[in-house]
Amino acid sequence: MADFIIRTGDMVLVTIPGAIIPSAMAPVPLRGSALKGKAVKSAVCLEGDELPAQLKVPLVYTTPLCTIPGTGTLSLTLTPANKSAKTKCEGNAVLLKGGSF
Repeated sequence: MADFIIRTGDMVLVTIPGAIIPSAMAPVPLRGSALKGKAVKSAVCLEGDELPAQLKVPLVYTTPLCTIPGTGTLSLTLTPANKSAKTKCEGNAVLLKGGSF
C-alpha cells in the first residue's frame, strides 16, 4: 500500500502545455503534514500538501506567443483518483498516486 501513498520526499512535476516556468521545470519534493500517519517511516501527504511552498509564490512564466515574462500563481485540483475516498488521517484525505492532478 505504501507504493500508492504519497509521502514526504515524493516529487511533483508541474507541466503546463505551452508555458515555460523556470522555477517549476525540475521536480519539487513534497512534504507530508501528517503528524501520526507514516508510510515507510516518512510523513504521509494529506489533502492540502499537494502544492509545495516554493510553488505557492507568484511564478514567472513565458509562452511561445508571449516572450515578455509575466507572473501568475499556480493551483492544483485533486481528482478523486488522487485522494483516498474512505481512509482519513487526522481528519483529511490521504494523497494517492493516481495520474495527473
